Amino acid sequence: MKRFWIVLVLAACGAEPPRTPTDAARAFVEAFLSLDKDALEACTLATDEERAALFAMVDFLAAGRRFKASMIGAYGESGWESFQDAEHSRVILASPGDIDVDALRTEQRGHVAFARVGDRRQPLRIERKNGAWFVPARQFMGEELATARIRFERLTACLERFHARIGAPDVTAESLDAEMAAPLVLAMRATGG
Repeated sequence: MKRFWIVLVLAACGAEPPRTPTDAARAFVEAFLSLDKDALEACTLATDEERAALFAMVDFLAAGRRFKASMIGAYGESGWESFQDAEHSRVILASPGDIDVDALRTEQRGHVAFARVGDRRQPLRIERKNGAWFVPARQFMGEELATARIRFERLTACLERFHARIGAPDVTAESLDAEMAAPLVLAMRATGG
């Protein structure tokens, strides 16, 4: 039985562009954790296509949070744990966890800086532009942008469709897990169009 890990990392920052790399990293992480699109736009270097893909990712993360809250509301923590159980689960939704923004470490190298964020292996790249520091969106998209956007949009639609089934008669956390597996796989395989 296959398991599919959906773990996404995205971040954002406040309305005024940060003046230091550390401020940029801190604001980016805080906005990411709150899924604030306005803050994301304020501190991210992104083309229109990159921004659309990032916003689709934020929408997916928000749908995942709503889904989890409803699952816990309907089936309790044990139902959620059963849904996420690595031994039996077909689908594992992981949302961004708590990150201690005060523990961020940054290293500046001219007009580029790198920040260590939580346990993320790759440092967060931060670039200086017009006297302010921004997080380039391109580091989050490891694939063709239209494909990434479509994939997140399809995953969000899938979560929203199954969200409506939570708590329905004869629907358990385990049966919903099994029912969602194939549609999520199809959404993950989005290649455009």
